[in-house]
Amino acid sequence: MRRKHMKRNENYILRQVADEYILVPLTSDFDFNGIIALNEVGKEIYDLLPQVASQEELIERLYATFDAPREEITADAEGFLAALREEKILLD
Repeated sequence: MRRKHMKRNENYILRQVADEYILVPLTSDFDFNGIIALNEVGKEIYDLLPQVASQEELIERLYATFDAPREEITADAEGFLAALREEKILLD
């Protein structure tokens, strides 16, 4: 059986500009006009989305990667995922 993963909107692309990462929409069909800058944690979350099946699994992976309290990682991840959903970058 094929494992289900969290799904990113394929109409956005991740680009590195100097030391920053940005999400850029590939078309102008979206209500959102512009780019989204990602910090190190945001980039890690975006990279992990196709590899994890749930928000809980994502948080566990972040906790194993970053040296921060679980509550802080959970709050930051939940906030960022909510923003990605609102902009329709993360599809459920």
